[in-house]
Amino acid sequence: EEKINEYLLTVFVRDGKLYRKFVENHFQRAYDMDEIMNAARRNSFTGIKAYDAFTFDKPGKCSERLYFEFRR
Repeated sequence: EEKINEYLLTVFVRDGKLYRKFVENHFQRAYDMDEIMNAARRNSFTGIKAYDAFTFDKPGKCSERLYFEFRR
């Protein structure tokens, strides 16, 4: 099952006394941790580690975002 998230962002950036409006449409695809780890191994990466976002904690069931560390 493909996991695509769509985000429509409206950003206001100060420009002197006025603000400029920017609208951006972002798409993100989510991957399972195993998909990332297996792709890293297939491409000769070593020292593969995963962390819960913004920490050095191991990912858990409730982790919403992961950071990965690979070495080549």
